[in-house]
Amino acid sequence: MVSGYFTTGDNRLAEIERHLAALEPGLPTLLLGDFNESTDGDALERLAALGYRSALDQFDPGRDTWRWTTSVGTISFQFDHLVHDGRLDPIDVRAIDAGSSDHVPVLGIFVRTVASP
Repeated sequence: MVSGYFTTGDNRLAEIERHLAALEPGLPTLLLGDFNESTDGDALERLAALGYRSALDQFDPGRDTWRWTTSVGTISFQFDHLVHDGRLDPIDVRAIDAGSSDHVPVLGIFVRTVASP
């Protein structure tokens, strides 16, 4: 598991490029889920360069969403993300300490950005 995190950055970047190519231009866009990388990963840095923002980092910067207990302790990272374009405004975004998965639920409430006249 740990080696995969360090060796699959190119795969995650290629995957986000495929998703970007499939988007409908002009529609509000929210990309979310388990990206299997931290905010400084290749895919998220590509999205940031295009103007997308991480909603969880706006409300709770650095909040871990994944944890794994090992014999020497628990390791955790922020692997789950809600990334939005400028046509959406996050109202509330939070990770919830619940469930039995290695990923915690992430809740996001968004509204459409009001265009200025």
